[in-house]
Amino acid sequence: MKPAYNRIFYILLLILLISDLAYSYMQYSKSIIDGDFPRIVFGTDGYDKILADPFGWAALNGESYVGPNRYTAHKVMSVYFKYIPLFLQNFLSPIDSVYLSINLVKIVVHVALLILLGYYASVWFSIAKWKTYLITAVIVSPLLIGGNIYMDHMAIMSPPITYVMFYALPAVALLTFYIPFYNYFITGTISRSPIFIISWFSSGH
Repeated sequence: MKPAYNRIFYILLLILLISDLAYSYMQYSKSIIDGDFPRIVFGTDGYDKILADPFGWAALNGESYVGPNRYTAHKVMSVYFKYIPLFLQNFLSPIDSVYLSINLVKIVVHVALLILLGYYASVWFSIAKWKTYLITAVIVSPLLIGGNIYMDHMAIMSPPITYVMFYALPAVALLTFYIPFYNYFITGTISRSPIFIISWFSSGH
């Protein structure tokens, strides 16, 4: 491909990606607040026990939990929606601040997944990394599904914000955590990161 056509090709890909992200954001603006949302954020109806007991020690006494093994997801969601909407209320109404907070976290998770998947793909190709990131993002972004299209079959970014905070956002954390392991698998080079070394030994290697 000639340099001029090559440049035009990637410009078109960039325009396509920006258009898809804009469309996804419009879909995220139609997000719904599910029934678990206020109970998790304000720690009511048993969710306060999860937030107060991250290790679930009370289970040793026979007590039960509403959502066991998900302390981090509950905590992140609770803290985020207790502070970000309050900040946005300096510019918006209380209702609008909540919905904008939902839109923002969804589009940030969306972009983070594209960046991470682009990184994983870039290791396999010899072309410039930014080109791999762009091509991967263009291919993957529509598959994240920003609205209700195909939601019965594929739901990475679900309309209810609770599902995004409990599934898509942890996927970002998991993909980030596995980057050094992935690099070791592909290149055979062990990362010098203390986090990687501790995780490597704790996993039994």
